[in-house]
Amino acid sequence: VENHILMIGDTAGLIHPMCGNGMAMAIHSAKIASELVLDFYYGKIETRNEFEKKYIKEWKKHFSKRLFFGRLLSNALTHKNLTHIMTTIAASIPALLSFIIKQTHGRPITIE
Repeated sequence: VENHILMIGDTAGLIHPMCGNGMAMAIHSAKIASELVLDFYYGKIETRNEFEKKYIKEWKKHFSKRLFFGRLLSNALTHKNLTHIMTTIAASIPALLSFIIKQTHGRPITIE
């Protein structure tokens, strides 16, 4: 949130290429915002300040860990020897690769 404007998608911050589909993240942040707008409209959220705080909290809950992990992975992959070690380990432990993908790509969203 900047100057009481909700930042959705890329405006909320650079979506790291290691974090999967940027369009999906934009749609997910729009879903979060629209659900909160409805809660605000129907009085479940009483003030604009509360509305903004809830959006920030939800955005961080869904994206901050993912973006942090993407930056961490990206930085690690800039080192040739570390990249070789990481790819060798990931190739020999398929569950590790699956874990890395889950950390950077998040969970599927549900529509209610």
